[in-house]
Amino acid sequence: MQAQLRILVLASLKSQPKLGSMLQALAQQAEIVAAGPGNGDLDLPFATMGCGDTSAVESILDALPENFTPDAVLCLETGNFYPQGLIGCETPCFYYAMDPQLNIHWQTEYSKLFDAVFTPSPSYEEPLRRYGHPAVYWQPLGIEPALFNNQGLERDLDVAFVGEFHADSHPQRHQLRRMMMEQGLNVLFEKPHSDEQIAALYNRARVVLHQGEKSDYSVRPLQAAACGAVPCSSDMEGLATFLQPDQACLTYSDPHTLMHQLENLLANSDRWQQLSSKAQKSAVQGHWPQVIDQLLQRIQPFIGQKRFHFPEQERMKAHAFVYHTRGFGGRGIRMLNAMQEHYPHDVELPLLKALTYLNSNLYLEAAKELDSLLTLKDKKLPSAFIEQISDVLVNTFELAGYIEGAIHAAEAIPQPSPAQRSRLLRLIGRSENQVPYSVIKKLAPHRSVPEQRAY
Repeated sequence: MQAQLRILVLASLKSQPKLGSMLQALAQQAEIVAAGPGNGDLDLPFATMGCGDTSAVESILDALPENFTPDAVLCLETGNFYPQGLIGCETPCFYYAMDPQLNIHWQTEYSKLFDAVFTPSPSYEEPLRRYGHPAVYWQPLGIEPALFNNQGLERDLDVAFVGEFHADSHPQRHQLRRMMMEQGLNVLFEKPHSDEQIAALYNRARVVLHQGEKSDYSVRPLQAAACGAVPCSSDMEGLATFLQPDQACLTYSDPHTLMHQLENLLANSDRWQQLSSKAQKSAVQGHWPQVIDQLLQRIQPFIGQKRFHFPEQERMKAHAFVYHTRGFGGRGIRMLNAMQEHYPHDVELPLLKALTYLNSNLYLEAAKELDSLLTLKDKKLPSAFIEQISDVLVNTFELAGYIEGAIHAAEAIPQPSPAQRSRLLRLIGRSENQVPYSVIKKLAPHRSVPEQRAY
């Protein structure tokens, strides 16, 4: 019999209490310690320990019980918990990228720090792989069987829906609700509540509606199926993996198709019972124990051999970028400063520092970093690179009122747009010193300017 894995889980359970069900299922199949901000104050049926938002992984490992040496580190994206030292961690590290529909712009970078990456939505496997990560897996979230189950209650609702449905932000959901009510159906649309309230509502409904983007996988239909309701969902990638359309759920492409589906189903109790029974049986695949078993099977091949898929320099920049985007600008700047000592010719580093300063509204510091790029003595930047960052240059120098940088930008940008020319010219016009004639002619080619004194 294979020994249980020992897994250090890095997650802020205080900010994401719903992950408790996942970790309880994980603790039944592996030995775990869950470290994160505030975790030490929680009373949970597995070992926990507290730490800071950016605590070093090394310090967390040192604080673990003596008899617990982890085989793996599993980082769950929660709150603002971004530990340091993942780059140099010799233990295989895994990342569960929560909410990729909101965070994919920085998760593609953060994933470079890990041996393998899991995403709860199948639509985001390809974007993560596109950035070069070879080990990306769709790993959907599970459902808690003790909570989401058929309680045998009277189903007094024809249709239930949980989610936002305001007319301005979700016009289609608002329209569907209106159409159902006009047809005389007993419907209840509720904003998101606790899982206990959602399970109680789904147990009252004959049909549970799901409406969302095709690319955003949701466990709502699976939760509804486990409660004995018939899920009725808009097209959603990954749905058929658990619930076969027309066998364990219904799908629709537009409001009129949905209304036709509902009318036929609610008028045919035998058909409803057939779909409900099949849906409940299918939902077992999505229970947390089964989901965790699959997760551990995917982790197992990585155990015992650390994999670095990207060069250290690229991983360090990725980590600094994440700190800058997630509100830890000071930490990101310190990392980038340290990198510049080792990689003085990496032109991306001043750019990343400038973006970090901009994120903190430190415009003058950002302008100086960008100007240092334009005035490199031993390296001429490619024109294509300058063109790519030209808007950043103009915006930053304008925000900072940095005339010297504006002059250098005017010299460096191969073909500034009319808007860029106008903005640079307006800023440079404040200069009390003489401006190179070539700069003025480039920005205002039709203006008559004496060559001896441009301004």
